[in-house]
Amino acid sequence: MGFLELGQVNETVTVTESALAMNTLNGELSHEISGKELHELPLLNQNYYELMKLTPGAADTGSVTGDVRGSSAMSGGGGIAVGGARTSSVNFMLDGSENNDTFIAGVAQDIPLDTVQEFKVQSNGATAEYGRNPVVTNVVSKSGTNALHGSLYEVYRGAALSTATFDDKASGNPKSNFVRNQFGGSLGGRIIKDKLFYFGSVEGIRVRSSGTSRFFVPVQAFLDNATPAVVSYMNTYGLPASNCSDQAITAKQIWENIEGNGAGTYGTTPTNGLLNANSGALIPASTQLFCRTSLQAPVDAGGGTPQNTWLATGRIDYQYSSKTSCDSVFSEHRSNPHAQLLDEHLFRAACFLQPSSPRASSGQSSRNSPMLAIQPQPGWPHGHGR
Repeated sequence: MGFLELGQVNETVTVTESALAMNTLNGELSHEISGKELHELPLLNQNYYELMKLTPGAADTGSVTGDVRGSSAMSGGGGIAVGGARTSSVNFMLDGSENNDTFIAGVAQDIPLDTVQEFKVQSNGATAEYGRNPVVTNVVSKSGTNALHGSLYEVYRGAALSTATFDDKASGNPKSNFVRNQFGGSLGGRIIKDKLFYFGSVEGIRVRSSGTSRFFVPVQAFLDNATPAVVSYMNTYGLPASNCSDQAITAKQIWENIEGNGAGTYGTTPTNGLLNANSGALIPASTQLFCRTSLQAPVDAGGGTPQNTWLATGRIDYQYSSKTSCDSVFSEHRSNPHAQLLDEHLFRAACFLQPSSPRASSGQSSRNSPMLAIQPQPGWPHGHGR
């Protein structure tokens, strides 16, 4: 019988040294996400503007203070402030051109995630070509290549896969329901090899959502202390049903908390508190004037505002030479939330002087500012009744 002999133990230590990657062209501080990383990071509602929160010094103002400026309202994003700047101090750009909605201090035109090649946030030291605001967010769209490429996708979110909200649990209400379907596709390729390329995408967003809305309504005790005109108005339409055992607002709470007169001040004098509108007498501190009521309404229950939305993007690129290229981009956003039609669009044509290489795979990298550009302002949102 043969036996295997023990071999020698060899240990190898390899030491390598490489130069630290450093930007020596300008003094900007930036955070860039592109390629595979951009499309594999988990993004709620496919909203790539949420990636701004990964930037060093970024703060989610939407969750903390309720300030939702500085992001994409259509995509369901909250407000974001970067580097101590205001939420409205973000310059949004699409393919190097302005993409700002000045009414909401946010993104004017959204494009589908499947259309984005690169996402970059410059938080400090941006060069003079950008201007406007200290924080620059630039989205670069995909372009066609010599090879035909495309995609199809469907993203589903539903209440069946989520838990009940805190308010639903606390009030014993049924779990709010929502279904969000986000679907679409893209296609890109060549028209003339190494010269003329096309890329297009379309995305549909369908949200069906309802939840329990809670608010306070006046009760009979309120009418007992109100003026005759108020009583007459309320009696015309009737008092809405309410549940005081759920939550109520007393005269003392209104005086001390809501009106801000301070704790312990109610009733210290005959006029320190709420008075009966008819007799002028002090209303007892524990009188419940408003009570909680609930109803089902079309609200954002977790998947976004109820809506029917279409996003469409088309792009044509022409490569004049290895250093000169021109492109034309058209984007359309058509949405119908709560029976109101919102329509936004962006058209842009530009020529670039830049080093480039033959197109082989999925698109092109970030580009410099255009040396020639035609860019009508993004279409203002406008509503039409339906």
